[in-house]
Amino acid sequence: MLSPQQQYRLTSSFDPDETTGGFAHGADPFLTSHNGIKIYGIPKRPAIPVQPQVHILGRGPLPQEHYGFPPDFEVQGIDHEDFHLPPHIPSEERESGASRFYQWHFDGSLYSIPPPRVGCLLAVRTPKGPDVTVRWDDGTGTEMKIAPGSTAMVAGSRALELLDDETRNIVMHSRIEYAPHAFVWMSTAHSTRLGHLLETEGLEKPLDKLPPWEKDKVCIYPMVWTNPKTGEKSLQVHGQGAFKLYLKDSPDGKEKVVDDLKEVRAFMNK
Repeated sequence: MLSPQQQYRLTSSFDPDETTGGFAHGADPFLTSHNGIKIYGIPKRPAIPVQPQVHILGRGPLPQEHYGFPPDFEVQGIDHEDFHLPPHIPSEERESGASRFYQWHFDGSLYSIPPPRVGCLLAVRTPKGPDVTVRWDDGTGTEMKIAPGSTAMVAGSRALELLDDETRNIVMHSRIEYAPHAFVWMSTAHSTRLGHLLETEGLEKPLDKLPPWEKDKVCIYPMVWTNPKTGEKSLQVHGQGAFKLYLKDSPDGKEKVVDDLKEVRAFMNK
């Protein structure tokens, strides 16, 4: 089993030019301290004190003396009731195995700092029991069975293939602008029940209420990324952080700027 230090060294070896110290997410907020050691992150996703670039995802108490955490430290865990648009899954149905995807995303701060070349998940301990039923809850009735505690992955290359021809042609030549401090911006909004977009309710934090930000640090990325080794192209977008779209259907085509959030999300839902 890799230690947090080894896990960080493994991941950072793919990205030797990374200089932020937070490895693509920047500095976490201060959480607490123990024996003179400052602990960062949030209770639902704390940074490991001995290697703060590595976070713990899960729920429940940690072992004693676990890599610098205080005694009896407990990870709160994430819950769709904190983020998704109501109605939520009733407790009795959750007890029977009903579940949802919490959030579809790719790792990155979406502001100021470029995303990492490689991400790394290490399953230390996973829940045991029968498969859970993940519901789309988007009106289609779509469901799938997965093991409890699983993290679902989507291949961007496959996602690109699955688009219809018209949409694929557009994303091949288009860019996406993310909100400044995107995760703070979206923190007051509701996610869709599928976890891929935000609901358009006007609940995003106003730009003038965000932490200080600079226009030249706002991230504008292509929608399609190319593997520098193989040339394979992949769709890579973060639907919930999307703030503005720059759409083109050819390299020399006229660019259409979409800055109405409802229209932005309608396109991202294709």
